[in-house]
Amino acid sequence: MPRDEAKSTDIDEYIQRQEFLNTNFRRVIASGARSKEDGKSMKEKMGPLCTHKCPQLHLEFPLKAGWPNGVDRDFAYKVLYRASLGASSHPWLMSYMIQSGSFFLTPDQEAKRWHGLMNLTILLSLDS
Repeated sequence: MPRDEAKSTDIDEYIQRQEFLNTNFRRVIASGARSKEDGKSMKEKMGPLCTHKCPQLHLEFPLKAGWPNGVDRDFAYKVLYRASLGASSHPWLMSYMIQSGSFFLTPDQEAKRWHGLMNLTILLSLDS
């Protein structure tokens, strides 16, 4: 399979999975169903981030800026749409994971997010 075709297939699969996830999540929120464990609805658990709308980058960018010459418009649209789908779910998901205590960074992730270990070392030394 040529490289461009593989990229297109990967992004199409991601878009399909993310659309399914976002659609089902919106249904759960809209249903108002309550958890058996704590009696809270998904909207109460996730907080306000789960109801925020993400900017529709894939629609706004071409209208405001236009596509540059030489850009594969179909693929560029897919990339922006993929970003929009991810941005519409990741904030509430990460927020919930941090609140619930189920979000932990591995040492590699810590180094990546803190741009090396020196910043993290400085912050940890401030606690003592």
